[in-house]
Amino acid sequence: MMGSTPTRENRLTWFLEGMLAHHGGALLMAHDALRKRNNPTIRRLVREIIVAQRREIIELCRKFRHDGLNKPEYNQFDVLFSF
Repeated sequence: MMGSTPTRENRLTWFLEGMLAHHGGALLMAHDALRKRNNPTIRRLVREIIVAQRREIIELCRKFRHDGLNKPEYNQFDVLFSF
């Protein structure tokens, strides 16, 4: 939906899908950093980021379900929930 323009009818879905992509991107970058960095301080920070982003994505998916929206692609970042 992000390739479209929000309308009065789709603006909540448009916003939630955009936020899901935003937080999912943070998860992707955090996992990339875990693979590439050995510095304990960076790894600790990255793990904190993963936990925080995971929390945000779970909440976004709850909001989707609350609004009757439950598409499989909303769970595309689930595999990134672990370290």
